[in-house]
Amino acid sequence: MSRADAIRAWVKENAPILTQVYQNKYVGMLYDRFASLSFKRQKQVILGSLAFVVSLIGIYLISSYWSLWSRSSRISQYQSMTSLLREYQKQQREQSAEMQNLDKNSRLSAVGQFKEYLLSQGRGAGISPRMLQIDEKADAPGETSEIKIRQASVRVEKVNLRQLKIFIQNLESGEYSLGISNMKIANDDKLRGYMNADLTVVAYLFSGGEEAP
Repeated sequence: MSRADAIRAWVKENAPILTQVYQNKYVGMLYDRFASLSFKRQKQVILGSLAFVVSLIGIYLISSYWSLWSRSSRISQYQSMTSLLREYQKQQREQSAEMQNLDKNSRLSAVGQFKEYLLSQGRGAGISPRMLQIDEKADAPGETSEIKIRQASVRVEKVNLRQLKIFIQNLESGEYSLGISNMKIANDDKLRGYMNADLTVVAYLFSGGEEAP
């Protein structure tokens, strides 16, 4: 049995689906051409074919890796752009909220308006105006020329803990955006269960309007 017959028999027995390919006349012509070559030449053809297949596989792998890297790079860029956009939107929202707070606080720019507001918050906490001593300070410059800082020194006398707590909550969560600093609390020497407190209330607002005395 010749080598060709042996190969045909092996293909027919182990891979019958390849029989049609093997029996194709063009495949047969290629095989006959290959069989007519010398052994050295056949070896060169086989090695060359293997090198060609390996090259194709290598090119495919490199192309796939490049495509994956390019896609990952684009995804990373999109994520970075999305993160920057979200950060920008967050800053815009915060800036918008700050502008709204400054605009609201500007209603306190009239002389005595800040003091009157603090007195009203004290009444809301059940504190008599006689127990509140409020001293408005001259406006200090803010971070920019368009913004100024209004401060008031507040002394609260003979109040209980509940009244003081409500008063502070009213200031922090009231109509205007206010800050509280330098707070000192001490027990009243004469009335048991009562206390005195000193605190500074700060309001940021737009420049303009009448100045506090």
